[in-house]
Amino acid sequence: TLTLTSKQDSNETDNATTVKLTSPGVASSSVTATIRDDDRPATTPLAIIDTPHNGDTVSGVILIRATATDVGGSLVDAKLYLDGVRVFSGPVGSTFSWDTLPVANGVHTLEARVSDSDGNEGRSNIKVTVAH
Repeated sequence: TLTLTSKQDSNETDNATTVKLTSPGVASSSVTATIRDDDRPATTPLAIIDTPHNGDTVSGVILIRATATDVGGSLVDAKLYLDGVRVFSGPVGSTFSWDTLPVANGVHTLEARVSDSDGNEGRSNIKVTVAH
């Protein structure tokens, strides 16, 4: 049994934690679960970075995939930020190819932002380690 709890921080950002469960002696049997700190208002869109996962080590060119949902309005755009600097803007559901080579080795923050037709914005961020 695994029990995980999330602390309410009321910052309206969904901070992801990824937990990987493995079974000893079983080569390719694992489950990865992403737990989100979901303290945003009900009308705010939900942005989720699907890949890479929080805590991953990355190098080379990687695909960043994000998904989004919205209860009250319709989603109008998506943005991706690297360490606070916008590196992509486009339609919701887009993938982004990130070449990590120009980025220094170390821990970096990726943040997805989505906006809806009512002007609400949802955010989600993860930390990844770049290692060339």
